[in-house]
This record gives sequence, structure tokens and C-alpha cells, in this order.
Amino acid sequence: MIRPSLVPPPPIRELRDLMRYRAKLVAGGAGKYRSILSSAMLYDPSTNYWTLTGSLHQFRRNHTLTVLPNGRALAAGGVSKNSSGTTIVIASAEFYTP
Repeated sequence: MIRPSLVPPPPIRELRDLMRYRAKLVAGGAGKYRSILSSAMLYDPSTNYWTLTGSLHQFRRNHTLTVLPNGRALAAGGVSKNSSGTTIVIASAEFYTP
């Protein structure tokens, strides 16, 4: 039996496995018309379900994500756009706690 599942938009970039939670974190990336996203979702492969979760504070793409020993993830760098639409390099980092 196939369970229904919310499928995230394809342009969302998968960042890293969160092995502690056996889930995949999907956050940030690029959307339609080159928009930059801050949304985040968790995918549980054991149930085949996507769950919306807290968004990143900064819209970012091309960033890195490092899973820390305490289970938190650190999103760092990447690019975004300023209010005039110019692409800018992000020189900041933020924690994500599932």
C-alpha cells in the first residue's frame, strides 16, 4: 500500500542526512524564477512522509550544512538577494534544531 505524501518542490536543495533522527533535512535552495528559499522540511523514509518544520532565518542557497554531535545543524554561507534583487554573498551562519 502506498501512503500519500507531501512532495516538496523539486528545486529545494537537500542538505544533509540527520542521522540522529533518521530523517532528511531539506532547507533553502532555489525556487521558481530563481527565487531563493528559506523553507525547511523533514522527510522520514520509514513513513514516506514530509513534515514542514521551522524555516531558516536567512533566505539562502549554495550554503553548507554541518550536523553537530548534539543533533543540531549549522547552516553557513551561501548566497541571497538584497532588496534590489542583486545577488549577495552571505557571511553568516545559523543553527537549526530539529
